[in-house]
Amino acid sequence: MDKPAQLVTLPSGFTFHHAAAAAHVMQPPHTHGVISSRGLEEGLKKFTPREKHADVTLSFNTDGFVAALHAALAGSTAGYAMQLRHRGAPIASSQVNWAKRPSDGSESWAQAVRMHVASCSKLITAIAMTRTLAAHNLPASTKIINYLPTYWAKGPNIDKITFAELMTHRSGFRVTGSDMSFPTMKALIAGGVNASDIGVYSYQNTNFGICRILLPVMNGTVPAGTTFPGPLEDQMWDFATVSAYTAYCDQHLFQPAGVSGPTLSHPNPDALAYNFPPAAGWNSGDLTSESGGAGWHMSVDDLLKVMGCFRRDGKIMSPAAAQAMLDDSFGIDLTETTPLGTLYNKNGLWQSGAGQIEQSLVYFLPHDMELVVLANSPIGNPGQFFRNVVTQIYVDSIAPEIAVGGWIARHGLTSEQYQEAFNNYVGVHGMQLMCVSGYGTTAPHYAALWVKTASPPAWQARHGLTAAQYQTTFDQLVAQGYHPVLVNGYATTAGPHFACIFQQGATGAWAARHGLTAAQYQAAFDQFSHEGYALDWVSGYFDGSHDLYAAIWRKIPGVPAWKARHGLTSAEYQAFFNDVTGHGYKPVVVCGYSDGTHDRYAALFRQIAHAPAWQARHGLSSAQYQTTFDQLVGQGYRLEQVNGYSVAGQDHFAAIWTK
Repeated sequence: MDKPAQLVTLPSGFTFHHAAAAAHVMQPPHTHGVISSRGLEEGLKKFTPREKHADVTLSFNTDGFVAALHAALAGSTAGYAMQLRHRGAPIASSQVNWAKRPSDGSESWAQAVRMHVASCSKLITAIAMTRTLAAHNLPASTKIINYLPTYWAKGPNIDKITFAELMTHRSGFRVTGSDMSFPTMKALIAGGVNASDIGVYSYQNTNFGICRILLPVMNGTVPAGTTFPGPLEDQMWDFATVSAYTAYCDQHLFQPAGVSGPTLSHPNPDALAYNFPPAAGWNSGDLTSESGGAGWHMSVDDLLKVMGCFRRDGKIMSPAAAQAMLDDSFGIDLTETTPLGTLYNKNGLWQSGAGQIEQSLVYFLPHDMELVVLANSPIGNPGQFFRNVVTQIYVDSIAPEIAVGGWIARHGLTSEQYQEAFNNYVGVHGMQLMCVSGYGTTAPHYAALWVKTASPPAWQARHGLTAAQYQTTFDQLVAQGYHPVLVNGYATTAGPHFACIFQQGATGAWAARHGLTAAQYQAAFDQFSHEGYALDWVSGYFDGSHDLYAAIWRKIPGVPAWKARHGLTSAEYQAFFNDVTGHGYKPVVVCGYSDGTHDRYAALFRQIAHAPAWQARHGLSSAQYQTTFDQLVGQGYRLEQVNGYSVAGQDHFAAIWTK
């Protein structure tokens, strides 16, 4: 062994600094008197949906869940962050209020903000332990005794405890309070357990604290027979095993999941804990001494990446092994049968003596979904039990699947929100994107329409593309047999961007162009019209100095008579609208855009025989659009097309509804 001032090198090659180990505090004062979660010893164990649905196909109402969760938490917490994923893709997220209040440094909640996740650290330890057992071809029924430090005294019945019993809180250990420090665990092992307590559920932080000692021993990183100088033996063992445990989690869990940065300490950017109503924040501090059963500081994004990688990707363990671990309830509190399938939950809470709370929830949900919610205060005053609130909202959000013909429209979505909505409506509910437009004066926003169709064609959609990226996408998809059905150009501070939809399937001859000036568009329009093509789509947009156009023409057998205009002012468009609708034409495309100062319009009308009742509006503010939307939907209309556009810093909408 090296001199004390140098690195300590173990036979495995694992090294650590002697000075750091000597300075390590095994029972720091800030861990005394904390209160932590109690697993299944608190809260409900069975949840029943408030509304039952018989003889219908069920799904999950993501939008309803997010709204109900917001109603329950936004006004009843210091702040919270949540995200829901489906097959690893975000389908909903929200972040509300403060991770650190202005008086404590002012940090808003965000998906990347880390917080001490308390007992949700046990899930991380359970995954690490399950992986280690498999790597050594050991079943979870293996006894732990051969992997405890040799120098520890072993009391009665320690030789009977298995890894499975540790990870399901059936080891027989009994500790009052939340302590899981090295001296406490050493004393527990020396004191032994009652044989009658083994196999009986009793939630104990020490079960998972012991796991973080067993793990490096099993892996040979810190062999059971390792000895250190007498006065520092416990301290060195504690420091060495914590260091080896964190290194293992980083290498075999976090890195495969693409996660970097979780710590057992409390860096300054991490969230603080509060009472409710919130007053002074509490920094729960460095929790290295509590590792295994608590201690990890992670974000919503960190946890979801690890959970998805563990459950599906096969980089941590096989999906079958991951499912078996969940079914065995290793590191899991609640396992609940719902109408959609089985829900697996882990709860975490860490509370100061003054009542400030940081709490976390992770869920492996049916239909390949995962959910994480972090809150940095009690839920209201008096506080509600976090798991009860969120789990009940989940089961109440199980609802009939969207029927064929059903539709959903959204506007005012950021790029991230639009992608989440897309992932939800398309990935979860099998809907088809029918319309999308980008708009906004700074960061782009999106308005879109999805419809549930019986037999949709193969289709692809993109957004946020530069002109060059759109051209590349166009070339790739056309080579795969797709053709464009919508291309929307919109102005951004970085130049024009594009949203587009392509479909596969039979189609007549077609042509598409983008980046055309008004003169070039008119020339293309004249040429294709002369060659027998009909305009099928047009979008106007501004590049900072000129109005440009993107358009699609097709040869459509039996196409109705049609008329199109572009570059119209609002008054000119209204006059054109009045004229052609008076002759039986119906709008099928209306695109508003800016010429740099004023709103302009490009539009396509067709003379459709026996057209259904319809309504169209343009130049609506966001509030006016929402009011009109609500009124017309209430009268039985459904949205057919929506176009968002921004003029002089104000967002506007043009839309068409039909019955």
